[in-house]
Amino acid sequence: MSAPTAIEVEALVADLKSPAPASISVHSSGRHAARLVFTSISDAAAAARELWALRLEGLHLLTLHLPHPALAAHASPHFASLFAGHASRLLDSGLMALSAARSAELAASIRDVKQRLGSRNSFRDFHQLDLEKKTLESEKELIDAKIAEYKEAMWSIQCAMLRGSGDKEEGVNLFGAVKGADVDFVRVHMMLLRECRRLKEGLPIYAYRRRILNYIFANQVTMGHWNLLCDFNFKGIAMPCELFDVLCSVCLEL
Repeated sequence: MSAPTAIEVEALVADLKSPAPASISVHSSGRHAARLVFTSISDAAAAARELWALRLEGLHLLTLHLPHPALAAHASPHFASLFAGHASRLLDSGLMALSAARSAELAASIRDVKQRLGSRNSFRDFHQLDLEKKTLESEKELIDAKIAEYKEAMWSIQCAMLRGSGDKEEGVNLFGAVKGADVDFVRVHMMLLRECRRLKEGLPIYAYRRRILNYIFANQVTMGHWNLLCDFNFKGIAMPCELFDVLCSVCLEL
């Protein structure tokens, strides 16, 4: 997606249903797309939440930056709730439906092959049917494991956003790193996009991620190696830079 023009940024802000900013500065060039200044922290937080909601819907990829700590602290719980809801919706997305449909299709094929195996067959036909059954079962097992991994990822992000521990204490928390006072919501959004992409691409190793991490955790890998694994997992994700230190302003970056 190309960077939006100044006119597109102005239109995005103009369509917000939250309180209008007291002033807006839009830049036609450079990394800083715009700065919105509000008369109250609550108005600024409402606009920032709406801008994040639009980004999660895929309507823009501008990075929100809240330069004042008081505003960031006020808005953060609202962002967390928004992200938790988005992760929940992704569990019922078309991507999940496609994967589940493929799993059901494979299950039906497996039942058909098993029924044919129960009939009288030549040795050659029996061998071919048995091989077909094992191939189908292997594919279904892989798809089901990917679906389970995707669900666990969404649950982990929901749990981190809501600051809950949940009922699961099995192995490692995939996204425990996103917890804390200063959550990098851009990073969390990249995680969500990455999980959707990995389920769609269907790389086999995705199905075994938790198994690999649990093995490392169980074997007490050193903290240095654990940090290296986390750094590799999130390599290439851009972090927002500091811009302004103005109370009640919301900055948009390209």
